[in-house]
Amino acid sequence: MSDRSRIFNVEGFVLRHRDWGEADRIITIYARAIGKTRVVVKGARKITSRKAGHVEPFSLVKMQLSKTSDLPILTQVDTIRSNQALRESLESISAASYIAELIEKFTQEEQDGETALFKLIEDSFERLGQQDQVWFATRFFETRLLGLAGYRPEFFQCVECHGQIIQEDQYFAPAMGGVVCARCGVNKPQLWKISAKTLKYLRYFQRAPYNDYSKAKLDEKERQTVETFLQNYIRFLLERNLNTPEFIRSIQ
Repeated sequence: MSDRSRIFNVEGFVLRHRDWGEADRIITIYARAIGKTRVVVKGARKITSRKAGHVEPFSLVKMQLSKTSDLPILTQVDTIRSNQALRESLESISAASYIAELIEKFTQEEQDGETALFKLIEDSFERLGQQDQVWFATRFFETRLLGLAGYRPEFFQCVECHGQIIQEDQYFAPAMGGVVCARCGVNKPQLWKISAKTLKYLRYFQRAPYNDYSKAKLDEKERQTVETFLQNYIRFLLERNLNTPEFIRSIQ
């Protein structure tokens, strides 16, 4: 393989980094063309490193990578968008970390990037920079990611009898990925209870464009109920706890 054939360029978001060896870092990126990939940044922890400032989490960067028998190595990097505004509050930084964690958990390495997911990440990080949009931007990301990953919950028909769901308290079957009507859900303790009001908001959030979505009027209790439902469903799908939600609750 020639040197030229080993070199390729990508645009991607830095999701996180970790120290590796004595002076290097491994960054995890989500790139437009190659999806989720880990990349070695040689010498990133040295004071003289010119690359370190370009590979901070949540930045959109243009990278030149060199293929190796193991992880690709970063050879050149330029920042396209630093998303500095989202770094100006602990709440938005925490939300961005949560989004990054979800991307890592719901995607696989060595899969091509998805244009729709890349655009969702781009929009979400931009919205997190608007300090009054953090809650809505995070919920919007969750609902759209579930759809892109093939786990879009059914909120309009009973997943058992397939009848239309009416405006009353219902149940939710996480294993079946949808709502169970009040009649079918009786005496089934494995189902989650879901109020008519919460279901109304979840339906709206699943279908509304962001500009309408972010204008919904929820009190603090209802926000917490919607957030808890979505995160419980995500936890069920992943069969593991996530790190960032607990941290977010602690700072709140």
